[in-house]
Amino acid sequence: MTTLNFHSWWGRQTIEPQRTDLWQMGPLNLWVQHLAHRWTLSWTHSGDWLEPRVRIVPGVAAGELPPPNATQVNFVLGSSPRSDLLFVPSLADRPLINRLASPLHILPGETASLYVLSPLRLRIEVAENSKVLQEIPTHRLSDTWFGPISSPSSALATGPTPLSQKAPTGELCYASSLPAFLELREVPIRLHCAISAISIRNAGKETLRVERINVPLPRLSLFYSPRTGFWTDAFSLVCEGSDELASLKLERQPPAEASPSQFVAGPRQAQPDSMAVIRAVGSLFRERHL
Repeated sequence: MTTLNFHSWWGRQTIEPQRTDLWQMGPLNLWVQHLAHRWTLSWTHSGDWLEPRVRIVPGVAAGELPPPNATQVNFVLGSSPRSDLLFVPSLADRPLINRLASPLHILPGETASLYVLSPLRLRIEVAENSKVLQEIPTHRLSDTWFGPISSPSSALATGPTPLSQKAPTGELCYASSLPAFLELREVPIRLHCAISAISIRNAGKETLRVERINVPLPRLSLFYSPRTGFWTDAFSLVCEGSDELASLKLERQPPAEASPSQFVAGPRQAQPDSMAVIRAVGSLFRERHL
């Protein structure tokens, strides 16, 4: 793959006083204004979350200032004029539900590999003391409910619960408008997104049909590859029964395709040492061979 410059928009950023800089990261336009003892953040989103443009415009002209409909937040920082911010990429705060372009049928004993692309969030901190100013998604995902809606309890178990026990009822998630991919070469490389490599093993006795998949982003760490951008932990799902549950096993590192890579951020939610059980796949049923 072609080497791309992923690192320019994140990390420590210096913004001179009395200046407004513009970050364009895919669909996110973010203006950062540094005034005396105050920061002003303004942002808008475009409609296309696969917009490939990523650039920084220091000292924007008057015609490039935030439009009237931009979201704006002001922060007062006391008596010390601080000029550096930390731009920290992070994964979403909810699981992401991805549909497949067409149903995937996995025979008993077989394993399928999938790749999912998810837009990152940008956490902005004061470099001097790590105080968080704002966390902004590079793309605003739609809400969705995954699983039964009779009880809004968490869909992630905290221990090695047998798959035969009562299923988690469902949870509030984000919905992706992009399908899961069967080949890495099909995945659009974007500087503001992360790739997740997923394997699904059918440990049951009947063919498994999968139409949707739950990517547990709050459970995953984030990594960076200078060749291919951001990746999450690789993980596997082992499906055994006729319900939507699966055992989740994290590899605690990105796949080999991401090598070499560096650690960027840990998971939002602690992951138990043993396998967790999650509601992993939707619109699932077993096909009986006659």
